[in-house]
Amino acid sequence: RQLESHSNRKNILNKINTSVGIIGSIGSALPLQKTKPLFDFMNYSSILGSLSLHTGVTDYLLKKFSLFKKPNHVLYLYENYDNFIIPTTNVINKKSYINCEQFDDDLNQKYEYYEYLYQNIPSLKVIIDIVVEQILANGYCFYPENKEKYLVDELKIDEEMKEVWTYSKLYEMIKIQEIYGEVFLKSNYNYTSKNIKKEIEIINPKYIRPIYENNQLLNYVIINKGKKQFIRQKQIYHIKDTSYIEELIYLLDITYSDITKSIERPELLWDKIHKNEMLIKENITSEEKCIEILNDSLDIIKKLYHGNNIYTESKLYHALGCCNFNIRNFKEAIKYYKKTIELTENAKSSELLELKQKAIKMLNESVYYQNHIEETF
Repeated sequence: RQLESHSNRKNILNKINTSVGIIGSIGSALPLQKTKPLFDFMNYSSILGSLSLHTGVTDYLLKKFSLFKKPNHVLYLYENYDNFIIPTTNVINKKSYINCEQFDDDLNQKYEYYEYLYQNIPSLKVIIDIVVEQILANGYCFYPENKEKYLVDELKIDEEMKEVWTYSKLYEMIKIQEIYGEVFLKSNYNYTSKNIKKEIEIINPKYIRPIYENNQLLNYVIINKGKKQFIRQKQIYHIKDTSYIEELIYLLDITYSDITKSIERPELLWDKIHKNEMLIKENITSEEKCIEILNDSLDIIKKLYHGNNIYTESKLYHALGCCNFNIRNFKEAIKYYKKTIELTENAKSSELLELKQKAIKMLNESVYYQNHIEETF
């Protein structure tokens, strides 16, 4: 049994790969004692994600982890994650004050899949709750620093709105955004004899859709008792980024494949990347087509991780460099090899260090050939 237990624990650690570093970037520990093991888990996972998980390394880590008190140890979380519960606001089945119905479309299928994972993977629930608590602990900002990354709608939220937010309302809004990737806010005005009071209503994205005409947003629609009901564009604020579940799905597929059911689910962003990998194999003789596919995957990775997934991003840049080198587009090749070297500058894993050396070699060759072309012409 001891050998079996040791083997199982090694398997757990071996499943923690580079993608776990995403969780490690959540932030510093919150002042909640129950969550400390989770943040220890994130820190250790981030370390593991940067190592090549050979048997010797795994054995060494297991010995080191055994020195920690059990409640502070990464394996404790994996074996007891059901016990880590933080009081939360139920945002899954909560509609809104509007009497509306869910839409029956592809988008809603994706939302329901997010809910399914959130409800069936306890450790995922805990991590999302931690993220929401951390955002609130740091102070929620209505004006993001990088405004170019956000939709115009998001920047319309004015100072007046800050006054109507309670902690519970902010918690609900942020949690919906983390689970579904977006949230809608409806502004209402209550008129009294003395003043006008502004209120904000949070709408789960399952119950509302934007209406466009010639790529211009006209208004929004909900379904009320089977009939469409329109809401003026000015009444709705739309905050959109990427579902946190989309960011973690690669890890969840490895650890909870029986729950995530990747073959049956609606297509997620990582599924698109896997599909692109197959397309590259099918179009291996067409460098131009491969460049198009690789750029699509790179855009997805940037959208998901905003430059924080060095492992995948550097590999894509290197592949783009190789494709451009093969078609003698050395200027582009130089650009991509330089980006690969920049991303892997502080790499610790043997795989990324090897990639860096390859990029340096190919960069030198690209520079040589580009100089030769310029001298010739």
